[in-house]
Amino acid sequence: MLPNVPSPASPTPLTNGNNSTPRHTKCGVMEEQPEPDLTYVTERILAVLLPQHSHSYATTRTETNTTSPSITNNSISHRQMAELASMLRSKHGNNYLVLNLSGSQQESEKLHPQVQEYAWPAQHAPPLDVLCSVCKAMDSWLHSDPKHITVIQTKGSKGQLGVVIAAYMYYNSICACADQALDRYAMHRFYDDQVAAESQPSQRRYVGYFSQLLSGRVKVNSQPLFLHGLLLHQLPSLSPAGGCRPFIKIYQALQLIYTSEVFEVPPEMDLLCINIVPGLPLKGDIMVVCYHMLEQGRKREAVFRMQFHTCVVQNFSPLVLRKAELDNACTDARFPDEGSLELIFSPDPDTPPDTKLFGNNSGIRVNNRKSDPIVRWDSYLDFSTTEMQSTSGECECVCWFL
Repeated sequence: MLPNVPSPASPTPLTNGNNSTPRHTKCGVMEEQPEPDLTYVTERILAVLLPQHSHSYATTRTETNTTSPSITNNSISHRQMAELASMLRSKHGNNYLVLNLSGSQQESEKLHPQVQEYAWPAQHAPPLDVLCSVCKAMDSWLHSDPKHITVIQTKGSKGQLGVVIAAYMYYNSICACADQALDRYAMHRFYDDQVAAESQPSQRRYVGYFSQLLSGRVKVNSQPLFLHGLLLHQLPSLSPAGGCRPFIKIYQALQLIYTSEVFEVPPEMDLLCINIVPGLPLKGDIMVVCYHMLEQGRKREAVFRMQFHTCVVQNFSPLVLRKAELDNACTDARFPDEGSLELIFSPDPDTPPDTKLFGNNSGIRVNNRKSDPIVRWDSYLDFSTTEMQSTSGECECVCWFL
């Protein structure tokens, strides 16, 4: 539950209903160019959503091995960036800090007096240490001078704004004084009214982690953790004849650490077991992505994605996520309401804790296509090597919660 505090005025948007301007294309045709969306969440916290037209992970779920869904092109013009900087300087002088969440932008660094980069892919949860660092940066800047304001800037989707605003709201409720209750409620209103509908389950999960760890309701698990298998219950029918052809990729700090075989699952099967022998060591921010290989074998479709952090796994209990807790699947009508993902852990790489992981029904065939380019393709390779500023997987802010 979010903190219960008195009601202030609603967050103040700085854009009108026609949030776009015309521009000429190369063919001389006029088309609308979206303008940045600016909202004062509180008097000292400004949320800025930059426009984006380009291909991104948030806008498509079908990939080939020639597209990278994690990287997006910059569609905001120099004029728009300059006007944004001019407006901020006219209102706040040099007393504002830009926290950029959507990748390095040299133009931002040239136009604004202070810029800090905290990049992660759109529609994804941030690494837990990055979420900690953003909250610390905001709090330090705002408390260093009463004239200071923070500008949280992202591109394309409000989900990233929501993660930071919600996390800082919890941080503020625990670490700040009582007279900031109105600010906390304003952040609450902004999240509920403008961001919640665009947030992903993994983003909400990470805000929950942050809140639970910060309040002491969950203790940090620092023991070794090994993943022995995944159980996929009630997979959707995605092939023309029914059934699906799933395979799994597992990432640690956006670095690919495991790829499964491709499975041929007929429509009557309601359980797929993916065994990992020996157990896969996990530490820090983990992402599991399930793909369906299309019939032609030249494309794949994202079935679901989920992110979690190993420090919150308690007593090596299985982690079970329902449809509503899986990114992409939560809004996909083809995914059964009873569908779920179960991850099986233990502290030992050699001994799985549950014998049901040892085999699938004979109707499920294994198609060993790990060398196929569409299976091998790593959608996050470019982002993880050029944009990501996270750690090797271990949460550097764990000391906050010990």
